[in-house]
Amino acid sequence: TREGRVQSKYQLWICCYSSACKMNILVHLFASAREKAGRTELIISFDESQLEVSYDDIVFNIISNAPEIEDLFPSCIIAVNQEYAARDAVFKLKNIKELAVIPPISGG
Repeated sequence: TREGRVQSKYQLWICCYSSACKMNILVHLFASAREKAGRTELIISFDESQLEVSYDDIVFNIISNAPEIEDLFPSCIIAVNQEYAARDAVFKLKNIKELAVIPPISGG
């Protein structure tokens, strides 16, 4: 299969000419999410034909790629393009540049 790649700083589109394009998005993991996953970031993919994604779509995709952090999600916040996202939000896939998983911060 011939494959084409277009990369920006945060996104990677992989287009196979015999199938749909995939958009890969960098997800930064912070604090306890980073510790439980054992890495600082991961890549999630969405099908290009999916023009919009919900907050829940993003969470599901992250958990699919890092199941060890699933138990953190009731209290985590997702940031989209460095802004906290509402749990009922829907995003245009093409506008998502980066994501972050931000667990609650404790301390005093």
